[in-house]
Amino acid sequence: MSQINNNMLKTLCHPEILERYKKLSKIENLLPWQNSCLSQLSAPDYDENLIFSAPTSAGKTLVAEILMQYSLIQRNEKVIFLVPIISTGEEKVEHFKKIFGRLSEKEIRVESYLGNRYQNSGLRKGNIAVCT
Repeated sequence: MSQINNNMLKTLCHPEILERYKKLSKIENLLPWQNSCLSQLSAPDYDENLIFSAPTSAGKTLVAEILMQYSLIQRNEKVIFLVPIISTGEEKVEHFKKIFGRLSEKEIRVESYLGNRYQNSGLRKGNIAVCT
């Protein structure tokens, strides 16, 4: 398995976010399929869609989160994260605030649009919108 701090991931991940994953999520390694999936995106000019499939609890969300922070920090883009139910959305909002939160050079704001509830100004001021 590849270490989560290998050169390819250093390209894709912000160092503060890597440390938060290690501390909060106890993630130290990527699975081979995750590494393979992410290595396709390590080119700075990569601008294609990515579709991947894996069984339940295989680590798809980690790949999505790494891609999210790459888009947020490296490309200065905004992200919409879709969830099927409100309770999952509430969990993700709190998780994203802990993982992405305030970085040394940038604050990443997480907003929610869950069911008929929404928060603040969405993507006008926020960087991540968690939506049902």
